Amino acid sequence: MQPRSLIRPLLLLLALVLPAALSGCAEPCSGAACARAVSRAAPGAVGQEPVRLIALDWADLPGWGEDRTMELLPGLEAQCAARRRPPGEPTATVPAAAIGEADWWQSLCEAAAGLRPRTDAALRALIERHFRPAGLDTEGLLTGYFEPVFHACAEKAPGCTVPVRARPPGLVDVDIRRIDPAQPPRRIRGCVEQGALAPCPTRAAIEAGALPEAPVLAWMDPVDKFFMQIQGSGRLALAGGATLRLGYDAQNGAPYVPIGRVLLDQGELSRPVSMQSIRAWLASNPDRAEEILNTNPSYVFFRPREGGAGAGPEGAMGVRLTAGRSAAVDAAIVPLGLPLWLAPRGRPPRLVLAQDTGGAIRGPGRVDLFVGTGEAAGEVAGRLVAGVRVFVLLPRLAEAPRLGEEAAAR
Repeated sequence: MQPRSLIRPLLLLLALVLPAALSGCAEPCSGAACARAVSRAAPGAVGQEPVRLIALDWADLPGWGEDRTMELLPGLEAQCAARRRPPGEPTATVPAAAIGEADWWQSLCEAAAGLRPRTDAALRALIERHFRPAGLDTEGLLTGYFEPVFHACAEKAPGCTVPVRARPPGLVDVDIRRIDPAQPPRRIRGCVEQGALAPCPTRAAIEAGALPEAPVLAWMDPVDKFFMQIQGSGRLALAGGATLRLGYDAQNGAPYVPIGRVLLDQGELSRPVSMQSIRAWLASNPDRAEEILNTNPSYVFFRPREGGAGAGPEGAMGVRLTAGRSAAVDAAIVPLGLPLWLAPRGRPPRLVLAQDTGGAIRGPGRVDLFVGTGEAAGEVAGRLVAGVRVFVLLPRLAEAPRLGEEAAAR
């Protein structure tokens, strides 16, 4: 779901973003004309306007009050148990002063643990007391991801022809801010060669034998492995009834290229593209499958994970994900751990927690919803794509800081 976490894109075209205009009211007045930009976020792509947060009232959130809010509580309790306080790193959009100190998050966790009655209305009231809503002033795209279950082998065998590899010893993840605090949030990945950081081999090179020092965890069908790498986690059914649960550990640093887009560009598929349609094409064209898979140079390494059959996979925060209530975001824009209100087009709104990241989850308004484990969840994830308005819930602090460079009237 990538990152310090699961890699999460669905193989759906990012070009399928549906329009979603933001509107809302600003404090203390009401009406769309009173909307007030309270944050100027990190610039997007070259030529794009910076993204802003818009201060809102709870009444401005579409459908607020209609969601089964209590479904969020297990994920919040898991986050509290992990003692990530404050949970995420500050960003240009949400600086440290807006995230709240550890004691604020401690008080939130205590309030959640003592919630009585444990009802939707009670948890909604707790959220309203502790947070203030702000809208991302940008269009958004909502997709879904899941934890797949695949057949695998302990040794190379028919049907299990490619290795699933653990992180190689020379792969490093560099936080630029730790070297130069004046730089904006950014991470780069590479492989150490003769004492210097260099690009890691691409998927094609790794599959051809590069990085042999990366330990082999299991053997799989190449297409199954590819889709597990996209989801960033998986459960492997081994001979004799044993199960090996794997989670994301590292990525080679190469950009993620959606093979669905490649197949569209080549005229091999038509819209709408889904995980199911891509798998069907690969199954029908085995002589070209390797070629198409290798058009995506990104490669994910795994590590074994613990967890019972009913527990979700572990996300970027080190917190087990809750189906329908955990989401992957771009952690360079939205700090992990914050609640989000999602208002997708044509779907019911819902309250989620930003608890994961993803290799293709980039930019404000880009959200990937974790929908569960297994084949049924995969069907849901493979077809989930919708334009979405994203609202970030910020800690309600005694002295609410100004976010970003300025607070300017829109």
